[in-house]
Amino acid sequence: MSTDLLAGLTTDEPQEITASGRTVARVEETRASWGEADATAAPIEVAVTVENTARVPLTVSELQYAITMNDVVTGEGTAPESYTVQPGQTRTVSFTLVVDSQRMDEWWVSHVRNDERTAVAVDASVAVSALGTTERVEVEGLTDSRNVTTDFLGEAE
Repeated sequence: MSTDLLAGLTTDEPQEITASGRTVARVEETRASWGEADATAAPIEVAVTVENTARVPLTVSELQYAITMNDVVTGEGTAPESYTVQPGQTRTVSFTLVVDSQRMDEWWVSHVRNDERTAVAVDASVAVSALGTTERVEVEGLTDSRNVTTDFLGEAE
């Protein structure tokens, strides 16, 4: 059995970040991988490569996220990391999202009852600050909504 729950969080598709109606940065790529999981938490390590296209330094901080699997909120919170990207600079910034391992039992029951299908939704946004103003913007490369299936017992034909 294999299911890549992080597949939708890894992309090379560029995305523009706008604040106050102006493009201020460009996300070149996002990467996600599992960290060291234990009985309480399964961290997701996220790396986002950002190019500052503005003429002033930008601060990217406070990645807020929510991870929902079959209506079970398996992770939500704020990754507190903060990074400043200078004008014209491209920088990879890293955040850690946490999946609550204790909520996985509730999700697994819903997954099995739904013929091993799960609707996964990930929402993510960051605070972008420049010239004394801060605006929260969605990070499209980390926002995903899709269906995942498994065949745990190998019964599919």
